[in-house]
Amino acid sequence: MSESSGFFARLNVIAKKKRQTPTEYALGISALLTGVFFFTGANAVLTTLVVVRANELGFSAGVIGLLTSSYFAGFIGGCFFGGDVVARVGHIRAFAGLAGIATISALLYPILPFAIIWLGLRVLSGFSHAILQMTIESWLTTSSTPKTRSGFISIYRIVDLLSVTLAQFALVIKDAGPFLLFSLIAISICLSLSPVVFSKTTGPTQIAKSKPKVRRLMEIAPMSGAAALGVGFVSAGFWGLSPVYLTNNGFPVNVVALFISAVIVGGAIFQWPVGKLSDRLDRRLVIMGAAGGTLLICLLLPFAAGSVTATLALGALFGGALMPIYALSISHASDAANPEEFVSIAGAVLLCFGVGAVLGPTFFSFVMQLFGNASLFVAMATILAVLIGFGFWRRTEREARDDADKDDFVIVTRSATPEVFELDPRSTEISGDTPPTDKDYANSPA
Repeated sequence: MSESSGFFARLNVIAKKKRQTPTEYALGISALLTGVFFFTGANAVLTTLVVVRANELGFSAGVIGLLTSSYFAGFIGGCFFGGDVVARVGHIRAFAGLAGIATISALLYPILPFAIIWLGLRVLSGFSHAILQMTIESWLTTSSTPKTRSGFISIYRIVDLLSVTLAQFALVIKDAGPFLLFSLIAISICLSLSPVVFSKTTGPTQIAKSKPKVRRLMEIAPMSGAAALGVGFVSAGFWGLSPVYLTNNGFPVNVVALFISAVIVGGAIFQWPVGKLSDRLDRRLVIMGAAGGTLLICLLLPFAAGSVTATLALGALFGGALMPIYALSISHASDAANPEEFVSIAGAVLLCFGVGAVLGPTFFSFVMQLFGNASLFVAMATILAVLIGFGFWRRTEREARDDADKDDFVIVTRSATPEVFELDPRSTEISGDTPPTDKDYANSPA
């Protein structure tokens, strides 16, 4: 039996256990993924649009940095406290309610163009996005089995990549004023709601709660915590301030959209080969190499400010070097963790990333205010140099792990909540309702 036919055979068994026909089950999963496509795309373009519009309104770099920090503060808060909201009202009500709040938030940006209001809206947007994403990820988790998780998470990654890449091109709509763009984002959020609400797919009864074990993480894999903190610091600063950097250098909005898309695509292309390389080498060494590559590109980007082609090419390489580091951090921690504690350890990595993501944009924005536009990437290079130095020190303190003791590398989505770790093939836990086990389809036809 081929791998693909085995995957679909297992899906048929899951459908039967849920008392659905295979077609109904497939339509239900498609509805969830359609919701992912519209909402993730809307959130991605909103992140860029808020920064571009804030710069046009004359907000200082410091305020723009705080806007991005506020979003990540809300997102991390939603990741670790949103489960209580879902447990209280249920998955469908939580999804519908938070989608409504996210829609209202998107429409309020052009109506109330004041920095203090936007800071509150960014916190609300981050919190809403986290819970909406958790809701869908927990649905996908309870729709899978240990042997189908890899297929589900791969499809989820593809949908995520397509939506965030294509959504950036909404910024290039000719003569689109702020009201039109923010309204299109609100429409997209509403479109994400319809497939989920009208689907026959039933959500899980609860979202699993695994407390992040930060102390345990720092005992078994301190490099993972440091790398997640560093990549959160740099990547959040990049998403929040690179549009400001580009527009201040005279690049039009369409180039900003192309640049962000190039970074995302570059990160997607390089994640798998970089991850597979880490299966063969000391993962700490690969993390240091990726950080070193990002550092070099940071130093080159200011010299490419006069060329669109060079800037886009370096953007793709920047994404290719930086974006795999988070997944490498989780893989390095997974190698050292016991299987039953994977979710809580990965949650600790996410928490470290979140702390960096909250602090980074504000730090880099004030650096830009003090030292000018080009200092953004110089400051990022400095943070990465500290991470590399920490990696050298850790390699003198602990030997590399044998290949036989490693888990296979798994790509992690660009912005994941703790629920996606339940879907990860390395996890031995399943949240919410218990899906069929491998024994349920062991004797099923291919």
